[in-house]
Amino acid sequence: MITEDMVREGIRNGSVRFVRDPNMDHGTVCQIGDNWFYFGHLKAEELDPDEYVKATPEADVVGLLCNTLDEFRKSGETFEDEYAYYEAYLNEQRAKAIPTLKERDKRLERLWAEFGDVPMNPETEEIEAQFLCFPAGTNREEVWEWFDERYSRGVAKLLLVGEPKDREVAQALFLTSLCCECDSEHCVFNPDGICKAPFVTGRAPGLNDDGCTDYCYKEAE
Repeated sequence: MITEDMVREGIRNGSVRFVRDPNMDHGTVCQIGDNWFYFGHLKAEELDPDEYVKATPEADVVGLLCNTLDEFRKSGETFEDEYAYYEAYLNEQRAKAIPTLKERDKRLERLWAEFGDVPMNPETEEIEAQFLCFPAGTNREEVWEWFDERYSRGVAKLLLVGEPKDREVAQALFLTSLCCECDSEHCVFNPDGICKAPFVTGRAPGLNDDGCTDYCYKEAE
């Protein structure tokens, strides 16, 4: 089923286009793939594509397109094939628009480099200029969290290439991320159910089918 999100994304990535009515010397129709259809009533019939897009809020356009497409869907055999074509085309273009993990990480790395140029108050650790959706006055840890949620290897990996202070924070975050739950009550690295061996070894616990290579027996007190 074609959703509003699919139509909105299609408008933004160019798979949903507005072109001049092929049957007239003016007016606007919607083109999806190789097919086109009328959708915008009198206003679209009177205005050329550029004029129509400027004069009509995106939300209104999306609503009109979805209503028209929904009528196609409900029409039965009359527009069944046409609707199926639009749905398949939008899904195909949507899939192409989704970046691969590698592409997304590269994009985030470029943004991280730009973040390094944003002026920062050293006392409050708040940024002093707008960065992406973060206004001046945002604590840098909030920006770090944003990157951590999106970058596949976590913000700790990004911080490792930053300033010395950032690298210290990154190292702590990285080692903490390697710690995992452990039910071995007699290991010195497990004081509270969490393996802390990474803080000594600098790597993930050596877990295998036979147990853990980092196991170190704790003498009874």
